[in-house]
Amino acid sequence: MEYVHSRHFVHRDIKPSNFLIGIGGHCDEISIVDFGLAKQYRNRNTHIHIPCRTNYALTGTAAFASINSHNGLEQSRRDDLESLAYILIYFLHGSLPWYGGANNAKTPRLKFTRNSKVNSDINFICDSLPKEFAILLDYARALQYDETPDYKYLRNLFNDLLGHEGHKHDNVFDWHTMDTSLNNVVADIETKGIQHVTKRDSKLRRMM
Repeated sequence: MEYVHSRHFVHRDIKPSNFLIGIGGHCDEISIVDFGLAKQYRNRNTHIHIPCRTNYALTGTAAFASINSHNGLEQSRRDDLESLAYILIYFLHGSLPWYGGANNAKTPRLKFTRNSKVNSDINFICDSLPKEFAILLDYARALQYDETPDYKYLRNLFNDLLGHEGHKHDNVFDWHTMDTSLNNVVADIETKGIQHVTKRDSKLRRMM
């Protein structure tokens, strides 16, 4: 995220399916894709930030969108980080508190999702997770519109957590134990098809 922001753009649609892990000789590479909603947030030369406009329709994917985006505010770097926090929580919990709600006409899904984020205590959203996840979410939400995030602080936060959990930076990841050769991946797709992490993912609407 720091690199994307250093190139003067915010992504504005940070969600799990926009992060891809390479296969074979590229299995150590993680790529961010789909910059169709990305926007330049500052001048390349002067670094002057664009003004914070209001009354925007939600841009991005509702489940991972920031509260400010739900409220119609122009997105900035803080919103990408809030979305990233939701992704990490989602990966560990397998869901988010606002999944599966709003099944009746009296509570539209977007309103339900927004209200759940606003009204749910951060410790509830990050229930059973190390405190660092709550710190990340709280930090992202507390940033000012044009404030530069302290990326080093956030990296150190999770580097320290890695040590506290008894792990080391050995650059060995779960997917290294899988057969990610191209032929195997193609065969797996042909026989099983591509599945989302949860069935609800396929129902999430991409709001413009």
